[in-house]
Amino acid sequence: MPSRISIFTLGSRGDTQPFCVLGRALQHAGYDVTLCAPEPYRPFVESFGLKLQPVGTHLAGIKDSEAMNALVRGGADRFLSLPAFFREARGGLVDFLAECWHAVEDSDLVVFIPTTFFVAELARTRGIPSVRVALQPMFPTAKHATALFGSSDRGALINKLSYEIPRIAAPILWPGSLGFKAATGERLNVGVLPNPMTFGASDSLNLMAYSAALFPDPGDWPFDARITGAWFSDAEPHYTLSAEIEEFLVKGPAIYIGFGSLKWHSKQSASAVFDAIAQWGGRALITAGWGGLQPPEDMPENIMFTGPVHHSLLFPRDCARASRRRRNDGGRTSPRATDPRSSAIHGSV
Repeated sequence: MPSRISIFTLGSRGDTQPFCVLGRALQHAGYDVTLCAPEPYRPFVESFGLKLQPVGTHLAGIKDSEAMNALVRGGADRFLSLPAFFREARGGLVDFLAECWHAVEDSDLVVFIPTTFFVAELARTRGIPSVRVALQPMFPTAKHATALFGSSDRGALINKLSYEIPRIAAPILWPGSLGFKAATGERLNVGVLPNPMTFGASDSLNLMAYSAALFPDPGDWPFDARITGAWFSDAEPHYTLSAEIEEFLVKGPAIYIGFGSLKWHSKQSASAVFDAIAQWGGRALITAGWGGLQPPEDMPENIMFTGPVHHSLLFPRDCARASRRRRNDGGRTSPRATDPRSSAIHGSV
């Protein structure tokens, strides 16, 4: 029987698609692969020929709750909404932990991301090896602060301390851990204030699934890790861009802007984007994603809003048109990207 690999993820499509790519590659190599993710992703996961084991479905559903939106708005509301957010998350978290525990049981290897960091402990308890995957730079470094601080250099001490910020979310696990013990008879040993960004890193193989051209190894990570490059896939042959997008693209070159699951400061972000496009005068295709960017009431003809779109279909089209324009402009615009995917300003969709 092939070795059984379970891949655990929770989040937006951008947190799921790379692992569908990985899972399909592992399956083609002869492994028995199961993707553990919320139920709504079943059609997407199965389109890659993979099995879905539902985990965290209820927990994923609170992303649009009022308590979550209050956290996103910031200010005093962020702190006042924490008790309500913890109450909403508690029931879903207990189920999530228990579902992951049972999914790990039938595995020979588990793959997890920081949002499912406790899987490292569940695997260790069962004596199963684990692989930790980061889709963004998350290991502490003295070279610059976390992306939450804009990745700027604030001095070695502040830079390294900034990577400890995620510990403030740890209390959400406390009631969940009690419920987990009641449901499974097992104790969740993750400590009092675990850091989701680094938990399990010392006991797991660490893969950084992003481009070293965007973020090279700073040389002082406290854990061994390998930057693999991003995990992209080409769209299936029967997939096509929508007629609306095709019509928009034939009218002229366009850039793509996507904010994926970024919900923080969505109004300010949208304002900045529209101001920048207005000053530039070019054409842009924008996806709102979870971030909830809203189009202006008087949408300019040079901007199109759309839902999720296959990057592998869209980016080469945009890049090819932009490349021809650069040559015609005599090189006055930015240099041509060597990878079509790197030519867009984008997040996950």
